[in-house]
Amino acid sequence: MYEKAVRFNVKEGQGNAFREWMLDHQDEYARSLPVGWKYLGCYFTVFHMGRHDWQIRYEIDSLGAYDTLRAHEDRTFGDLLAQIYDFINPNLPIEVEVVSGLPGLKILGEHE
Repeated sequence: MYEKAVRFNVKEGQGNAFREWMLDHQDEYARSLPVGWKYLGCYFTVFHMGRHDWQIRYEIDSLGAYDTLRAHEDRTFGDLLAQIYDFINPNLPIEVEVVSGLPGLKILGEHE
């Protein structure tokens, strides 16, 4: 299993609108994800203690789930993802992080 965090900032003055939009649509968004993906939630950085104000987190069953994502043609998913991106500030970078838990972790190039 992997966890993915997508960190970003929304356009100026759109924070409350994005929060309300996510509250209204997150269940539908979670149901629209492809096989191998699980929506874990949307989070706001407390007191702006971070480079980005917002995060959306997912659980991914394998790195092969990216192939499933690329092939996913669910219209609801595409529409909702496009609406999320409409809130994101295009002038600030998006940061993506995929992490793995320690059990079963093998670090390449190191001997056990």
